[in-house]
Amino acid sequence: FNQIRKMKIRLKHDGLFRKSLENPIVAKQFLDSYLPEEIKALIKPESLKLEKESFVEDNLRNSISDVLFSVQYNDAPGYLYCLLEHQSKADEFMAFRLLKYMINICDRHLLLYPKSTHLPLVYPLVLFNGKGDYNVAKDLWSLFAYKELTKDVWAGEHQVVNVHEIPDEKLKEKAWSGIMQFFLKHIHERDLLK
Repeated sequence: FNQIRKMKIRLKHDGLFRKSLENPIVAKQFLDSYLPEEIKALIKPESLKLEKESFVEDNLRNSISDVLFSVQYNDAPGYLYCLLEHQSKADEFMAFRLLKYMINICDRHLLLYPKSTHLPLVYPLVLFNGKGDYNVAKDLWSLFAYKELTKDVWAGEHQVVNVHEIPDEKLKEKAWSGIMQFFLKHIHERDLLK
C-alpha cells in the first residue's frame, strides 16, 4: 500500500513538474526567475526547447524528476538541466548526482553531434520541495575528504607521461618500470627485440 501511495505522489510531482515546464510561458518565467544574470545574458530566448530524455537512474525516479532544455548560448549549443527533488529530506550526494547527469548530457550531445569540437555548457538547477531545510553540500568538492586537492586534480590539467620525450638512458635507470616504458616507447619499431 505504501509503494502505491509513493508512486501516486511521485506521478503527481513528476506530472506537475513536467507538464508545467512543457508550457513555454511557464518555462521562460521559471527560468527567468532563477537563472543567474550571466547565464541569462548568454541565452537566445527563442532557442529554448524541451528535450524528452531523462537522466535520473531508475531506482531514484520515486524521489527525483528531471527536465532538460536545449538552448543556444550565443553561438554555442548548451543545456539547462532542471531537477526536482521531491523527497522528505535533501540528498547529501546531490552534487555528485548532478555531475553524473551533466556528464551524461554531454555524452548524449556528442552522440547527437559527432562533429562537435567542444562540450556544451550544462547549467543545473535543483528545485527542492522537501519538508526540511536544504542543508546539504551544494558544491561537489565539499563531498571529498581532500576538498582542495580533489578540486585541483579534477578541475586542472591531467598529467601526461610521454615516453617519447624520455631518453632511453633515463628509462634504463629504473629497472622495472623503465623496461615497461622502454617497450611502450619502441613498440612500433620493427627491430624492437634488438
